[in-house]
Amino acid sequence: MKEYILKKSKNMGKRYVIIMSKDMEHHFGSAGGKTYIDGRSDVEKDAWIARHKGDKNYNNKHSGIYWSKNLLWNKKTLNESIKDMEKRLGVKIKLI
Repeated sequence: MKEYILKKSKNMGKRYVIIMSKDMEHHFGSAGGKTYIDGRSDVEKDAWIARHKGDKNYNNKHSGIYWSKNLLWNKKTLNESIKDMEKRLGVKIKLI
């Protein structure tokens, strides 16, 4: 089973980085922004999705917007979102 690494991003202005392989990583999430995992409401989640679903690469796992949608705006906690993504993608996501 493939393993992805999820950790805090060192890029200025980004919150997390998902490392899919040694040559592929995606930084995502606004460093200062509040998301669904931070307690935003269902109404705010729906507004975020409506605002971003037309973004380029919204459904491409090789983009930051995809990981924002599926880890920061998916479930109420990061751990729940990670478990959901592991199931959907058939991978292990290790949070460090």
